[in-house]
Amino acid sequence: MPEAVETETSSLVGGGGSRVIGLVAAVVTPTTLITALAYYFGYRRERAFAGFFGIDISALNFTTTDYVLRSVDALFVPAVVVLLLAFGFFFMHALVGDLSSRFDLAPLVAVAGLCALIFGIALLAGDPLVNNHGYLQALGPAVGVSLLLYALARKRSVSRQALSAAVFVGVGVVLVSLFWATSEYADSRGRSEAKRLARDILVNPSVTIFSKESLNIGPLTPGSGVQQPVQPGGGCAEITVQKLHGGAYSRRYDGFTLLIRSGDKYFVTPTPTDKQTAWDPVDDSVFIIPDDNDVRIQLTRGADYASTVESTAKGQLAFTC
Repeated sequence: MPEAVETETSSLVGGGGSRVIGLVAAVVTPTTLITALAYYFGYRRERAFAGFFGIDISALNFTTTDYVLRSVDALFVPAVVVLLLAFGFFFMHALVGDLSSRFDLAPLVAVAGLCALIFGIALLAGDPLVNNHGYLQALGPAVGVSLLLYALARKRSVSRQALSAAVFVGVGVVLVSLFWATSEYADSRGRSEAKRLARDILVNPSVTIFSKESLNIGPLTPGSGVQQPVQPGGGCAEITVQKLHGGAYSRRYDGFTLLIRSGDKYFVTPTPTDKQTAWDPVDDSVFIIPDDNDVRIQLTRGADYASTVESTAKGQLAFTC
């Protein structure tokens, strides 16, 4: 393609994208937009994470800051992927620049764009091809439209007005597709982190609860002052309750592991006695303990905390919840 045509198509693509970005900037300020996106993606991640343990997200009472902070690892990978795709696109464009003057690559690029577009539309129609990686399928419209716009820009027979209109609409499709893919990734990230924690819940702190009143967990054994063990999950965890004499607190509860503390509440679950047994969302329960003057919570480091720190130090990045 001659240099003059190359410059013209580049200016058209840039102009269409600038108009879309200018329209968005006129409606919302950048800071407001970034905060709103981070809040939403953090909400999607935490809803998936809490939902795995049977906790309704509203019970956590997270603040806007909580959601924004928890969105970091849900946004890190999508941001890197988008930057790598953009780099790869411009790199290939520069690499095949000489070949494009001898071969018409527009048909091949258009076919690849149509395939990527159909790939994404299939998910929109309710047909996920890979359930665990739906966010990759959600990127289909963004990749497909980008390739189709590139192929269209290579055709000198396309009028300037038509190309400009196509770019304007195409940039909108790309932005929506990126938003959709990031939302799907935030969900997937929350579920995967929940499953990882369930496989080795002993990395979290163990919990001892001192209570002024009975928490009604297990009946007291007559005459012993010690409550009978409660074994949720078919006997893979054991909660013991001891009646204390003297002091401000009358009962001590052992055998819990902390999931999260939020909204002046502790969310705890029975600690598996067998390290080989994962937390089971079907059989195991989550107890909500209010953080008030009637209880005192004692936390100790989880049994598997040290092994997690060592593996992280060796280069296996483990995001926290």
